Amino acid sequence: MVSAGERGFAGPWVLGVPVLLLWCALLALAPVRLARALGDLRQGAVSTVQGLAQKDRVRRPGLIAPLAGVLVIDGRRFRVPEPVFRSVPADRRVRVRFAARSGAFLSWAGCEDGAPPPGLAETAWDLTRREREILDLLAQGCTDKEIARRLNLSPATVRGYNSELYAKLGVTNRTQAAACARPRG
Repeated sequence: MVSAGERGFAGPWVLGVPVLLLWCALLALAPVRLARALGDLRQGAVSTVQGLAQKDRVRRPGLIAPLAGVLVIDGRRFRVPEPVFRSVPADRRVRVRFAARSGAFLSWAGCEDGAPPPGLAETAWDLTRREREILDLLAQGCTDKEIARRLNLSPATVRGYNSELYAKLGVTNRTQAAACARPRG
């Protein structure tokens, strides 16, 4: 019979300890990146880049880690959180703010020129009848509750339509959506 002292260092610990050490090292880098980005913000080192948004996925470190979202604008790559990755419309003209020295992604907004980017088919800007009605009321300055009352919808349904509209138009708020609506009639 083998006693506990004779077994030595074996079993799942052989695999678990190196994986744990790797994760600790990766987590230790996060505060360093955050400190660099905050330093850039304090010093006013913020830049913008604008162009067509392209989406990519990269594998995160780890054995069972999910894919990470990467936003590519004018050749610059930004690793972004999943909600941001889903909200940025692909092949639309967007503007990205980032910390200049650290390269940290800060925010994005759709370009307000109201025209589709060069090379993008006009059919990508097609809206349904209901979306056109809601966009028209947004441009008139109506709130979600007013739109819901006028179109006999719930405010939650109007917010859902707003999200779809913002994605189709490549904007992030109702002011930008209204700006897109004006040049298009």
